[in-house]
Formats: sequence, structure tokens, C-alpha cells
Amino acid sequence: MFSWLERLIIYVRIRPNWLSVRGVTKQGKAVEYADIPQVILQPSGKAGSFKILEVGSATKAFLTDSPKEIIQCNGFSHPRTVISDFNIALNTLQTFIRTYIRQVD
Repeated sequence: MFSWLERLIIYVRIRPNWLSVRGVTKQGKAVEYADIPQVILQPSGKAGSFKILEVGSATKAFLTDSPKEIIQCNGFSHPRTVISDFNIALNTLQTFIRTYIRQVD
């Protein structure tokens, strides 16, 4: 399940307006995926659950022709702490890492 952990080391840099995932493979190749930590969410049927429709800078284009029931969020935008909404930040980070892993493989 986590076979990618054996092949590379991942560094994550979190800022309110920028999120980057950087790693070095065992072959010595450095790969980075960085973008704004914005997500577009669509609420699901259950209370408090949602589906991520878009992540990163693609959220700006998505907002122009989108349905009304979507929400644009940044889980890392808080004036005093690193994380403003844990669930949104967690899902954003997971999506960024998945995108990074697809770039490496």
C-alpha cells in the first residue's frame, strides 16, 4: 500500500498561500509539485462530508463555470495557526501527495 515510501523521501512545505511537496528518489532525481492550497468542494449527502472536485490553481478556472453548491476553501489559511480546518487541510495534503506520486512514477 505504501510502497512509494521505500523509494523516496518527501519534504512538505506548508504556507497559507503555497504548498509544495518535494522529494528525492533513490536514483537521486529531485521532483517537486507545488501549487496554491485551494480546493473546490462539493458537499455530499452526509453531514460534514464532501468530495474534492479540483485542487490548486485549477480552482480559479473552475469557479467561472461551476454549479452553486460548491465551496472554495483553503485549509491552511488562518491568521494565528498553520491549519484552519483540519479535514480540509488533510484532504488537500493527501491530494497533493497523490499528485506528486503520480509525477514520480
